[in-house]
Amino acid sequence: MTLEDEGIISGYTTEINYNLLGYHIHVLIYLKLNNTTYQKTMDALEKVKDPDIIKYSCYRISGEWCLLLKVMSKTQEGLTKYIDQLLEIDGVTASNTVFLFKS
Repeated sequence: MTLEDEGIISGYTTEINYNLLGYHIHVLIYLKLNNTTYQKTMDALEKVKDPDIIKYSCYRISGEWCLLLKVMSKTQEGLTKYIDQLLEIDGVTASNTVFLFKS
């Protein structure tokens, strides 16, 4: 029996160099929510789209902030527009953006 058969290895991935595709801005966006309708907020979050943005992770977290998004952007303008759209979602009360310099 292999590790795949036992479910220990569940898949293989390909690493993409997003910098070569023009996504040079990498950020973490913390969102604060004021409501308890988490799923409604998540559904609205999925509808926020921008051609300059790739959202590659979303985490529900504890503490002062409620959600953490990992986002890549091609332009500063696209990132600003995306954050503005996030703040328009019903229940989102604040955001904090942290720029990643190196990972």
